[in-house]
Amino acid sequence: MNSFLQSLQSSKVLCAIRSMDKFDAALESRAEFMIFLTGDIFSLEEKIRLAHRRNKKVLVHAELISGVKQDRAGIRYIGKKLGADGLITTRRGLILQAREEGLWTVQRLFVLDSAALTTGMEVVKKTSPDAIEVLPGIAAPHFASIIKKETHLPIIAGGLIRTSEDLKNVLEEKDILAVSTSESSLWNPKQ
Repeated sequence: MNSFLQSLQSSKVLCAIRSMDKFDAALESRAEFMIFLTGDIFSLEEKIRLAHRRNKKVLVHAELISGVKQDRAGIRYIGKKLGADGLITTRRGLILQAREEGLWTVQRLFVLDSAALTTGMEVVKKTSPDAIEVLPGIAAPHFASIIKKETHLPIIAGGLIRTSEDLKNVLEEKDILAVSTSESSLWNPKQ
């Protein structure tokens, strides 16, 4: 098992940062991962450096970072200049480029209906990311076994997980490895 998967397995909760005013809470949390869903090229380099000093792993959502073009140079910039450990994205081409740059990759899969599920799994099979983030996470337990059977990839549930009860229910599904949430009250779950 690679270090990314080992970290996911031990972490269980990933801090999804939608607003930089939550950065300090994420930094102070027990979570091993931070996902930047906001920011720009001027602020992220220092934030990622601070996260690494706290032994946090950092994923960056390429489409949501201002100043980064979504091409090979942009992906290289995220890894080499900003110092991110990995990339989270909805775009197939960015997964392939990030893999070539040696970054961990997480393919976001929006399960809106059965057609989206089928199409998403076909894309995932072609890109071979390190993990899949299933959105909305609150519904992920209903689809996790199907996705796992088809893709054989670790599953992160993300989106609409707002309470400790939601967190508990989602993590009870054996095929879900971890949860990403922007709800800072869930970043330090009881062990």
